Amino acid sequence: MVIRDPNSGIEGFPLRQWSVEIHLLNDHGEPVPASVFPKVTYHLHPSFEQRATQTIKSPPFRIEEEGWGEFDMQIVLSAPDKDHSITHDLNFQSSKYESKHVITFKNPKPPLLAQLRESGPVPGDENGVKKRGQEESKKKKRADKNVSCLSLDRENICLTAFR
Repeated sequence: MVIRDPNSGIEGFPLRQWSVEIHLLNDHGEPVPASVFPKVTYHLHPSFEQRATQTIKSPPFRIEEEGWGEFDMQIVLSAPDKDHSITHDLNFQSSKYESKHVITFKNPKPPLLAQLRESGPVPGDENGVKKRGQEESKKKKRADKNVSCLSLDRENICLTAFR
């Protein structure tokens, strides 16, 4: 959203309010909390100075900011198995846009699998253990989740995870 009165100090670049949230989408495409991530760290442009790095520890991992410029934002999604980094192109060229990112959880342990299942079925067996009567496979199973940046809606950018 363009802020009416405040001047950004840069001619031709109005000050805007924006926010980022992270959600998972279940197997029906409905948003669910991204509770698989204990925390999310946003690395904003250095011009944000003391606010350039922000860590949020509960879904929907929302940050709200004001700014005039477009930049590539690094976002670190911290999962129990490891950190997953994505780059989000923050821009104001249209009122809504999206980009997709893939996050792969390799051989997730049972607690992580349980969290992943909250957003829908997960391919593979728990912790790579084969069930009785299942065909042998040389490749280990893995659970893939896709993460996408969705909806720059004048006021907000909704960074959403989906399958």
